Amino acid sequence: MELTPELLGTAAVGAVVVVGAIGNYLRTLRERPRGLDAVVAGVGFGFGDKEQTERVIAVLDRCARALEALADKRTDEMEEMHKTLLDRLDRREEQEESGPRRHPQRRPPQRR
Repeated sequence: MELTPELLGTAAVGAVVVVGAIGNYLRTLRERPRGLDAVVAGVGFGFGDKEQTERVIAVLDRCARALEALADKRTDEMEEMHKTLLDRLDRREEQEESGPRRHPQRRPPQRR
């Protein structure tokens, strides 16, 4: 394999890129972490926490409305059932008052 000027130029550019990347990595290791990053992270976390809390409140509010609607529906159904039962009892009392009631004949128990 011959070392042509094009190959040597490409190798030199590659070496500069690799050395630059290693130098940049080493420089970031030596730097002290800045305190501002923690403050910015705390503020960002606070905004995220506030948004999440608002979402939870909105969901709980929708659940409360749904439960109220369900309770109202059940109450209406129970009131309707009570009215129906009272009407049946009233009709039954009217029937008992209007005439003698016949008792069904009882059958003797069957022996096996």
